[in-house]
Amino acid sequence: MKKQTVLPFLVAVLVLSLACQTLTNPGSQASPTPPILFSTPETPAPQTGSAQLAGLTYATYDAGTDSNQLWQIGSDGKAVVIAENSYADFSPDGAQAAYINFDSQCSWLLDYEKKEAKPLDCTGSNNPDFFELDEVAGWATGQSDTLFMLFKKSFGMGGGTGYFGTLSTSTGEKKIFDNQHAVSTVLPSPDGRTVLFSNLDFAALYTIGGETQPIDPGQYKLAEFKLAYPAWSPDGKTIAWGMMNKDGDLKYAIGIIDPQTKTAKILHPHSPSLSPAYADGPIAFTPQMASPKPIWSPDGQWLVLEAEIYSENQNNSQKESWVIRADGSTENKLDGKFLNWSPDGQWVLYFKPLPNTPAKADLMAARPDGTNPARITEVTNDEFLTQAVWSPDSKHLLLRDGETVSLTEAGSWQLNSISGTEIPPDARLVKWLSNFPIPYAQLTILPPPTPSAASDFSCPTAPPIRLSVGATGRVTYTDGQTIRLRSAPEAGDNVIDQLPEGTEFEVIDGPVCTPRLDRTDAFVYWKVKVPTRNGISGWLAEGTFNAYFIEPWP
Repeated sequence: MKKQTVLPFLVAVLVLSLACQTLTNPGSQASPTPPILFSTPETPAPQTGSAQLAGLTYATYDAGTDSNQLWQIGSDGKAVVIAENSYADFSPDGAQAAYINFDSQCSWLLDYEKKEAKPLDCTGSNNPDFFELDEVAGWATGQSDTLFMLFKKSFGMGGGTGYFGTLSTSTGEKKIFDNQHAVSTVLPSPDGRTVLFSNLDFAALYTIGGETQPIDPGQYKLAEFKLAYPAWSPDGKTIAWGMMNKDGDLKYAIGIIDPQTKTAKILHPHSPSLSPAYADGPIAFTPQMASPKPIWSPDGQWLVLEAEIYSENQNNSQKESWVIRADGSTENKLDGKFLNWSPDGQWVLYFKPLPNTPAKADLMAARPDGTNPARITEVTNDEFLTQAVWSPDSKHLLLRDGETVSLTEAGSWQLNSISGTEIPPDARLVKWLSNFPIPYAQLTILPPPTPSAASDFSCPTAPPIRLSVGATGRVTYTDGQTIRLRSAPEAGDNVIDQLPEGTEFEVIDGPVCTPRLDRTDAFVYWKVKVPTRNGISGWLAEGTFNAYFIEPWP
């Protein structure tokens, strides 16, 4: 597995989305409410310090040791390490956490009640054909030992795509639910029982204990649109999609589908306002457009729609953001980039770039309908340099702009400097948790599984093995040809059966490395038992560097 650095990995799971600008209500006849301006008080409020940040988690990277850690500030104001990784996906009750460690190429489970950290699965063991991608997708409700995952094949797949499946936290067993569609999104519903997995051309729903059901946009009368960036409503009943016309007329919208009633509604399609920035002298570039992205408010009453338009040569990118009521009755345009929602859905946080200083912006807050806009402070106009994390009760907002750290109360927005607290100057804010896991140092660390004999097997002139004794597999779908089942692990007049594509088998012995006659390479043979062929057993060659003949399955 390719090792990843901390910043790209962390940015994928940060609460920070994109940054945004002025909130207006074009449909209102009243004069817009002027922003409320606040300045930083000269003296901080009496209650300052790390204790106010109890539950805040942040990630650090140590270049000297090339290690990542996840920290949490406790009720005493002291920070402790809770995971030896820059991100962890916590179970709903906070008693467990799971993450992928790319250094050890293992997925790990932290069980804070059992005070135990154990590897769940490592590349090269327990069906080595698949390994986890960048993050755990979520926890299954009602099955506390089940994680929803995106699995990637060890060979032949690009980054960011894989197959939807589950991983058992008790046994490490993997299960792939659809190995025919490589997807980029695995999105559990809020109830943790239904999972949406999709790419740009395919989408399906899986319900625990039920069947996998593909989603057909035509069934929802959305066939003319390209759908992307699905998002479950907070109540788990509907799914919002970013939609763009396939015809290329640059119209985009939010589509909300109801999988139960098989109905859909479209919220206010828009055509972006193109500025002269797309003209280069007498030549005007043809505008292009990225798929829009919907973001639900936590209370389910509103959505933010983000869209990006850029010129044909990828320059002069322009972004449009709208705040739209879920019933479509009201919408407000943001002239810049959306940053995030407060956890209670009552505040929209966004950037308002300064006209003459594009590197700087006013950090703004307003109600979703555009009322009560307030300037909080001037910050760096960069969502990676300026970080903002809400407390779980939405009463406080922690701001960080470079090494300046401030705490503000929602509504008043007066800043209290808390620079010099437990937060290191190079840390990245992650999330404000309501639970307090015990320190990682108090966990018993279990070692990774002992490699099997097959893992120590060497056959340099053959491709890497993907099977092991006790595993199940099948004849791969490649060219429609059968594969020879032999009585011995070698070529010759020893063929005892011809197995069609898709034939499933059990691995009962091997591997054996056998050089090919008059060739410089070799075949790796496995002895298998084929239940569907009257239990016949024999030897199969695993494949060449160009193609595998057999593969782990499921």
